[in-house]
Amino acid sequence: MMFPVYTFDYDTGIYTGIRLLDITDADPRAPGVILMPGNTTTVPPPYCGRGLFPVWRDGEWVVCQRAPDFNLDADYYAHL
Repeated sequence: MMFPVYTFDYDTGIYTGIRLLDITDADPRAPGVILMPGNTTTVPPPYCGRGLFPVWRDGEWVVCQRAPDFNLDADYYAHL
């Protein structure tokens, strides 16, 4: 069975994509438990139109009207 999680950048919190976890992500010491990688959440990001960016902050998605300024220009985020 595949289990979707949503990934975000460690420094910026900006949504970076979806990852599917499966049996290979299981905890070998706890049968039936799937290990969550860092910088992931089971909460899907909200739909964002052009020029809006989902950002993970304080345990929830926040929609930003422009890319947060982390020395990266907005074109870097255009594919998100």
